Amino acid sequence: THVLNSLSPIASNSIFLSGGLFSMLESPVDLRGMLGGVDGRLASSGFLASLFPAFNQAELELFAKAQVEDGRIPRYIGNLHGGYTDLDPKLLGAEWTDATSAWILQVAHQYQSSGNTAFLGRLWPGIIRAVDYLVAQDPDGDGIPVEGSSLEDVAPGGSGAAYASGLYASAMRAAVKLAEAQGDAVRAGAWRERSNRADAGAVQIVARYSSDGTTVTNAAALAGDWAARAAGIPSPWPDDTAGAALHALYQRHVQAFPGPAIPMEAPANGESLPGDTSSLPALMDSYLAGAALQLGFPDQGMDILSRSYKVLYEVSRNAWHQSRRYNAPEGNRARSRQHRTASAAWNALPALAGFALDLPAGRLLLDPKVPTALEGRLHVPIFTPRFWAWLDYDASASTGTLSILRTFESEGSTAPVTITRVGRRLAHDGSVTGESELEPPAEFHEGASFNLDFHGGRLRLSLILPPEPEAEETTSTLDLDDLTTAVDELTSTSVEEVFDPEADPDAPVPTSSPEETSAVEEEHVVAPPVPESTPASAETDIEEDEESADSEVEALEETEAREETEREDDVTTAVLSVMPEETPSQRAPLRRR
Repeated sequence: THVLNSLSPIASNSIFLSGGLFSMLESPVDLRGMLGGVDGRLASSGFLASLFPAFNQAELELFAKAQVEDGRIPRYIGNLHGGYTDLDPKLLGAEWTDATSAWILQVAHQYQSSGNTAFLGRLWPGIIRAVDYLVAQDPDGDGIPVEGSSLEDVAPGGSGAAYASGLYASAMRAAVKLAEAQGDAVRAGAWRERSNRADAGAVQIVARYSSDGTTVTNAAALAGDWAARAAGIPSPWPDDTAGAALHALYQRHVQAFPGPAIPMEAPANGESLPGDTSSLPALMDSYLAGAALQLGFPDQGMDILSRSYKVLYEVSRNAWHQSRRYNAPEGNRARSRQHRTASAAWNALPALAGFALDLPAGRLLLDPKVPTALEGRLHVPIFTPRFWAWLDYDASASTGTLSILRTFESEGSTAPVTITRVGRRLAHDGSVTGESELEPPAEFHEGASFNLDFHGGRLRLSLILPPEPEAEETTSTLDLDDLTTAVDELTSTSVEEVFDPEADPDAPVPTSSPEETSAVEEEHVVAPPVPESTPASAETDIEEDEESADSEVEALEETEAREETEREDDVTTAVLSVMPEETPSQRAPLRRR
């Protein structure tokens, strides 16, 4: 229910103009016609990217057209009413890096899941300028950008650096991946060196979360980890580092407070929350719940999702008017109503499946996470721009089934989705846990189903062969010449049985003997009329004679019927002798009625 109802902004916020221009109002109620909001879009564009990839690509290309001269991607692409009216200029994000990082990650996700090289080619010049801008935001080379982020308004304690640096590091990793896809080895090498520095900076900040309680923590600190894994790109953090940070965030932001709304910023050393503490439930659905599911903490992930559900259904009681911001921990409504980030709950579906796709590399990742409440079984849909599927997984048997429901063409390509490698999880260093090579590769066609075997920690995928189709009834075509020959043979045989072709034609026709003639005449004798007055014994004799005659007539009729049946069988046998082999059901038209 929470996932489906969270999609309401697709209807209430979408703007589709002539010429294929598509965008979404960030908040039609409170943000006065502002279009875009690319930073929050990172958490909530999963549904759009999977089910409406053309619209998703169109809006991402609009951001590229709005790119600032220094390479920065603006938060907004414009205003529905023609200008930035009555809006705090700071909200335009001129001093924030997360909008540019978020845009690069969304472009990478769309490319990885669709394999659309034409789309990537159109945006490649903008990607180069965007990466140059990000590199310029780290002048001392420590891997941590100096500019702030769009979470400054909900993180007054300065914890937003963890969120911004994580996105920055993941964006640099995505940029390296895109450069390799474009065959630009020079830029890939230079960006990889900057990416390594960004990894070190992000790890340095997040490592403090689990070491002591003196650091103010930000609930969105693992946004970069979640975004990279969702796009099929190695995370900046090793699994153990990300897992330890997730454990600390869950303790300090979820378990420490009874209210449904999760505070974005948690004070150090267990201090009480300030009265103006904010919660962003939609972002928590992706950046905290999604990260927990990806890292193997399904119960914690579902708990976080249930907190968002309670804010909407038990506190505000309006699931179709979700705000960006609520007060924590009570969950009272604050501002930015009917916000586009509400759709972030959709990301729970691929996170539960442990699903990620690197289509250009032919790699599919599946690592299902089953919450305790589901008792070891998971049934979940998977949506991508190229195919829709259904996953059934049995944790106790370590087996599952992947059924392909629909397939779609990509821009400039009609080839089917082809998977050459499957695995469970993409590690920090680019290796894949439980990877198997497929020989032959698996092609995804509508109606195809695949067995999944997770035994021994390794994923194996094999096609389930469909059952042999039942033989369809067909009507054989009988050649006219064959039928004529058969009838001629039957006719010739019947005549020879009566007339001997070697006999003398002048010989007299055989006649019956007197005894035979007498017997035939007796069979056709008509009894004389019975007088009106006849003795009783005579009447008895007449009745017996009549019964005997009737019996003889019936016997003669049965003999004639049997001979007729035999002649019909002879015809059927002759006709069938020149026909192809057929099943009984195919001979039905020739059967006697």
